[in-house]
Amino acid sequence: MCLQAIQSEIVSLCADIHRAEYRLLELIEQLDTSRPWRHEHMPSCAHWLNAHCGLDLVTAREKVRIAHALPKLPLIRDAFRLGELSYSKVRAITRVADWSNEAELVAVARANTAAHVVRIVKEMRQVERLRESHAAFAAYRHRTFASHTDEVGTLIFEGRLPAEQGELLLQALDRAMGWLFRGQPHRERMRYDVASKTFLKTFVVPMPLRSWPSSSWRSRHKQRKDSARPTDINSWCTLPRKRCRSTARSRPTMRRR
Repeated sequence: MCLQAIQSEIVSLCADIHRAEYRLLELIEQLDTSRPWRHEHMPSCAHWLNAHCGLDLVTAREKVRIAHALPKLPLIRDAFRLGELSYSKVRAITRVADWSNEAELVAVARANTAAHVVRIVKEMRQVERLRESHAAFAAYRHRTFASHTDEVGTLIFEGRLPAEQGELLLQALDRAMGWLFRGQPHRERMRYDVASKTFLKTFVVPMPLRSWPSSSWRSRHKQRKDSARPTDINSWCTLPRKRCRSTARSRPTMRRR
């Protein structure tokens, strides 16, 4: 069997699988509408699929969601029924599809791979969330920032900030790094900017290891320590009471004969 024939058969079998998936979702929609699973004391159709079809609850809930969305989207339903769209593409575009953008999403799904369709839908959902005012308030209310040290002594930062505050934090860190390590050799790195969707050129300065105090610092510290120590007996009266007591105990006592 030649390689071209194998590829053609694989494509044909995948189209048959897509048509079978459409038929399965059509039956799931009818099953959920009639609700016979209530007689088995199950909370939902997804639990029935989990018990009788071996599907996990996440996959079962997704199938129920898509099954109810397809009757409202005739263009996607027809393309899925004919095997032109895969289940992965239908699962992605039904999250954002409605009567106004259904034709455009079908064209995008036909012209791109499933991975590209998922990425496009993810960006569309992100834009929709940003347009909603309560989403911005929820992002501000659930902001967090914490730091901890792992078992090897590395400091780890974890947090969730709104986009504006996160950008300000990154700018502050960049300026702080430039001020701390100015004059040191740096290396160039490309960073992906989410807002402009472009790669920006940034400079990364290696973090120096913390070293011991230098000899000059130790000599200055020793001089300050020696200068603070009294040299004659008359200066002991100017010391605090606690130090006078500790010093008096350390000196030998004179007994009167």
